[in-house]
Amino acid sequence: MHCEIHKAKKIVHKIMKEIPQHFKDACETEEYDPVDIDMEYYMNVSDMDKCFIVTLNSGTEMVGYSIFTIATDPIRRKVKEALNTCVYVKKGFRGFGTRRMLNDSLNLMKSLGADKVTYMIKNKALARMLQNDGFSSGEVTWSKAL
Repeated sequence: MHCEIHKAKKIVHKIMKEIPQHFKDACETEEYDPVDIDMEYYMNVSDMDKCFIVTLNSGTEMVGYSIFTIATDPIRRKVKEALNTCVYVKKGFRGFGTRRMLNDSLNLMKSLGADKVTYMIKNKALARMLQNDGFSSGEVTWSKAL
Protein backbone atom coordinates (compact mmCIF):
# COMPACT_ATOMS: atom_id res chain seq x y z
CA MET A 1 0.00 0.00 0.00
CA HIS A 2 1.13 3.52 -0.69
CA CYS A 3 -0.22 7.07 -0.37
CA GLU A 4 -0.23 9.91 -2.87
CA ILE A 5 -1.15 13.57 -2.54
CA HIS A 6 -3.25 15.35 -5.16
CA LYS A 7 -4.65 18.81 -5.67
CA ALA A 8 -8.33 18.31 -4.90
CA LYS A 9 -9.41 19.58 -8.31
CA LYS A 10 -7.60 16.76 -10.08
CA ILE A 11 -9.16 13.87 -8.18
CA VAL A 12 -12.29 15.06 -6.37
CA HIS A 13 -14.53 14.04 -9.28
CA LYS A 14 -13.44 10.41 -8.77
CA ILE A 15 -14.77 10.26 -5.22
CA MET A 16 -17.61 12.82 -5.11
CA LYS A 17 -20.40 10.40 -6.01
CA GLU A 18 -19.22 7.93 -3.37
CA ILE A 19 -18.71 10.34 -0.47
CA PRO A 20 -22.34 10.24 0.78
CA GLN A 21 -22.22 6.44 1.13
CA HIS A 22 -18.70 6.52 2.56
CA PHE A 23 -19.87 9.11 5.08
CA LYS A 24 -22.67 6.79 6.22
CA ASP A 25 -20.27 3.83 6.43
CA ALA A 26 -17.70 5.67 8.53
CA CYS A 27 -19.75 8.03 10.74
CA GLU A 28 -21.42 6.99 13.93
CA THR A 29 -24.00 9.80 13.82
CA GLU A 30 -26.39 10.90 11.10
CA GLU A 31 -26.15 14.59 11.81
CA TYR A 32 -26.89 16.87 8.86
CA ASP A 33 -28.01 14.11 6.49
CA PRO A 34 -28.12 13.99 3.59
CA VAL A 35 -24.56 14.81 2.58
CA ASP A 36 -24.51 17.40 -0.22
CA ILE A 37 -20.98 18.12 -1.45
CA ASP A 38 -20.16 21.68 -2.52
CA MET A 39 -18.02 20.94 -5.59
CA GLU A 40 -17.56 24.65 -6.31
CA TYR A 41 -15.99 25.14 -2.88
CA TYR A 42 -13.49 22.32 -3.41
CA MET A 43 -12.64 23.57 -6.90
CA ASN A 44 -12.10 27.14 -5.65
CA VAL A 45 -9.87 26.23 -2.71
CA SER A 46 -7.98 23.78 -4.91
CA ASP A 47 -7.30 26.60 -7.38
CA MET A 48 -5.84 28.59 -4.46
CA ASP A 49 -3.54 25.63 -3.58
CA LYS A 50 -5.41 25.20 -0.30
CA CYS A 51 -7.16 21.87 -0.78
CA PHE A 52 -5.48 18.49 -1.14
CA ILE A 53 -6.58 14.88 -1.11
CA VAL A 54 -4.33 12.12 0.18
CA THR A 55 -5.21 8.77 -1.36
CA LEU A 56 -4.44 5.31 -0.01
CA ASN A 57 -3.78 2.90 -2.85
CA SER A 58 -3.42 -0.86 -3.04
CA GLY A 59 -1.86 -1.55 -6.40
CA THR A 60 -3.92 0.48 -8.86
CA GLU A 61 -7.04 0.57 -6.65
CA MET A 62 -7.78 3.63 -4.50
CA VAL A 63 -8.94 2.17 -1.17
CA GLY A 64 -9.03 5.31 0.94
CA TYR A 65 -8.79 9.07 0.93
CA SER A 66 -8.42 11.99 3.27
CA ILE A 67 -9.44 15.54 2.33
CA PHE A 68 -7.54 18.52 3.76
CA THR A 69 -7.84 22.27 3.45
CA ILE A 70 -4.81 24.32 4.45
CA ALA A 71 -5.05 27.88 5.71
CA THR A 72 -3.56 30.33 8.15
CA ASP A 73 -5.45 30.33 11.43
CA PRO A 74 -7.36 33.66 11.50
CA ILE A 75 -6.88 33.95 15.28
CA ARG A 76 -3.27 32.75 15.40
CA ARG A 77 -1.76 34.17 12.21
CA LYS A 78 1.57 32.41 12.71
CA VAL A 79 -0.12 29.00 12.58
CA LYS A 80 -0.79 27.29 9.26
CA GLU A 81 -3.39 24.60 9.86
CA ALA A 82 -4.32 21.57 7.76
CA LEU A 83 -7.96 20.80 8.52
CA ASN A 84 -9.23 17.36 7.62
CA THR A 85 -12.92 17.24 6.75
CA CYS A 86 -13.27 13.69 5.45
CA VAL A 87 -11.46 10.38 6.02
CA TYR A 88 -12.50 7.12 4.42
CA VAL A 89 -10.81 3.73 4.22
CA LYS A 90 -12.50 0.78 2.55
CA LYS A 91 -13.38 -2.18 4.79
CA GLY A 92 -10.66 -4.77 4.58
CA PHE A 93 -7.98 -2.04 4.53
CA ARG A 94 -8.85 -0.36 7.84
CA GLY A 95 -6.42 -0.66 10.72
CA PHE A 96 -3.04 -0.89 8.98
CA GLY A 97 -4.26 1.06 5.94
CA THR A 98 -5.76 3.81 8.09
CA ARG A 99 -2.56 4.02 10.13
CA ARG A 100 -0.49 4.27 6.95
CA MET A 101 -2.68 7.03 5.54
CA LEU A 102 -2.63 8.99 8.84
CA ASN A 103 1.15 8.82 9.11
CA ASP A 104 1.75 9.70 5.46
CA SER A 105 -0.83 12.52 5.67
CA LEU A 106 1.04 14.10 8.59
CA ASN A 107 4.29 14.05 6.62
CA LEU A 108 2.63 15.38 3.47
CA MET A 109 0.87 18.22 5.33
CA LYS A 110 4.15 19.16 7.01
CA SER A 111 5.84 19.24 3.58
CA LEU A 112 3.13 21.73 2.48
CA GLY A 113 4.02 24.01 5.39
CA ALA A 114 1.35 23.04 7.92
CA ASP A 115 2.23 23.63 11.57
CA LYS A 116 -0.88 21.89 12.90
CA VAL A 117 -3.22 19.14 11.67
CA THR A 118 -6.81 19.00 12.89
CA TYR A 119 -9.32 16.23 12.22
CA MET A 120 -13.08 16.65 12.45
CA ILE A 121 -14.28 13.07 12.95
CA LYS A 122 -17.33 11.14 14.08
CA ASN A 123 -15.78 7.72 14.50
CA LYS A 124 -14.56 6.36 17.84
CA ALA A 125 -12.01 3.93 16.35
CA LEU A 126 -10.36 6.74 14.40
CA ALA A 127 -10.48 8.97 17.50
CA ARG A 128 -8.60 6.31 19.49
CA MET A 129 -6.04 5.97 16.71
CA LEU A 130 -5.46 9.73 16.66
CA GLN A 131 -5.20 9.85 20.45
CA ASN A 132 -2.61 7.04 20.37
CA ASP A 133 -0.65 9.12 17.85
CA GLY A 134 -0.48 12.10 20.23
CA PHE A 135 -3.54 14.07 19.08
CA SER A 136 -5.79 15.59 21.71
CA SER A 137 -9.34 16.87 21.59
CA GLY A 138 -8.19 20.34 22.61
CA GLU A 139 -11.11 22.19 21.12
CA VAL A 140 -14.54 20.61 21.23
CA THR A 141 -17.00 21.46 18.50
CA TRP A 142 -20.63 21.71 19.60
CA SER A 143 -23.33 21.77 16.99
CA LYS A 144 -27.08 21.67 16.70
CA ALA A 145 -29.16 21.19 13.59
CA LEU A 146 -31.71 23.98 13.20
